Amino acid sequence: MKAAIKVKKIIISLALALLTAFVLRDGTAAGAASDREGIRLIPLGAAVSISVEADGVLVVGINQVDTPEGASAPAFEAGLREGDFITHVGKNKVTSAEEFRRAINSSDGQISVRFVRAGRKMQLSLKPASNQEGVREIGVWLRSGMAGIGTMTFIEPGSGLFGALGHSVSDTDTGVMIPLKKGLICRTSVTSVIKGTAGKPGELKGELKFENGEGRITLNTQRGIFGYADAGLFGGTALELCPAGELKCGGARILADVGEGVRSYAVEISRVYHDSDGVRDMLITVTDARLIELAGGIVQGMSGSPVLQNGKLAGAVTHVLVGDPRKGYGISIEHMLEAASGEKLPRYIQLKSARNK
Repeated sequence: MKAAIKVKKIIISLALALLTAFVLRDGTAAGAASDREGIRLIPLGAAVSISVEADGVLVVGINQVDTPEGASAPAFEAGLREGDFITHVGKNKVTSAEEFRRAINSSDGQISVRFVRAGRKMQLSLKPASNQEGVREIGVWLRSGMAGIGTMTFIEPGSGLFGALGHSVSDTDTGVMIPLKKGLICRTSVTSVIKGTAGKPGELKGELKFENGEGRITLNTQRGIFGYADAGLFGGTALELCPAGELKCGGARILADVGEGVRSYAVEISRVYHDSDGVRDMLITVTDARLIELAGGIVQGMSGSPVLQNGKLAGAVTHVLVGDPRKGYGISIEHMLEAASGEKLPRYIQLKSARNK
């Protein structure tokens, strides 16, 4: 019997969001402290496997159901669209395509579907159609999670709070940010690098492995993913932070693993956006000959690579310019911490920041 739900592969290259697919959203935590003076974080640059499970199932495509009477499209006709996050079928909470299939086939007649669209909770009623094998379907492609390679930006040595990517984990087909149920990170090795060229971004390749579960992800925001890990597993020296207002055009370094372990590479901060929305704070130009030789510049998978300026942690690489892989955008560390402080930034760090005001 054919499966009632068609499920796309969840193993994708989420590692570096491209400018052509990036969706801006406001991730600023209300009332977050902007003054981070006195806090020290360990910059990392380590390549990690990232796995995220969604709190629901994402509609990534609408299709027709092949029934004995002909084609039927219950989902489309009822009003479901790509990008909707389905959370309930009837009274049943659904967090996977299998749970969704069981819920659809455990009831007769009309069913209610609750979902979230652009942050708004909605509900509709529809009647599934029976396919040629007698299995009830509504005509959707679903995705319930994502996995890929990214880069860790920092870890706080006392609490183990970490930040990575500098942008959200979002669905590549719809651009929708994944509402987080749970997630894991695990150190990985870069096995090969696809070099970036103009119009064709490159990519870090590595093994997706999660057996050790070195860190758990607790937040997925437009300014990065955050969670907790054992700081002792990563090591490194904690640095002072460079506030967003102190970013300057000029020389800087990034930490990244492009197949030779974590190394420091020369870059130029070519432009600073002091009036930014807290997502795009600086334009970065790669000047390091070795990084250009190995990767062509910035490639997918380097998202989250720490940016250092004047001996301080200044931010992270987030995007590559598709037309020129030597250039990309970055976010300030201050704006990453604002996103983290919404719920999960350790209390003593918040107090320490407040005392330094």
